[in-house]
Amino acid sequence: MLEAAIRQQQSDPITLCVADTKTLEVSLTETWITVDPEGESRIFLTVLGDSTESLMYHLWQQVSGNTFVIQD
Repeated sequence: MLEAAIRQQQSDPITLCVADTKTLEVSLTETWITVDPEGESRIFLTVLGDSTESLMYHLWQQVSGNTFVIQD
């Protein structure tokens, strides 16, 4: 479903990569906004089509107990 939504919204800055048989990695092109570059507080900003954003939100809700964030 997510892959089909991404194909329809080709302008969305999103890439899918199969990590293993049970895991799909979703990468977004983004901008980080902060007042203090050395601080911990930042805002993640990206632009997605409505259907892609909604689908990603619902998928996130389904797996929210098994999610993690990779930080650079």
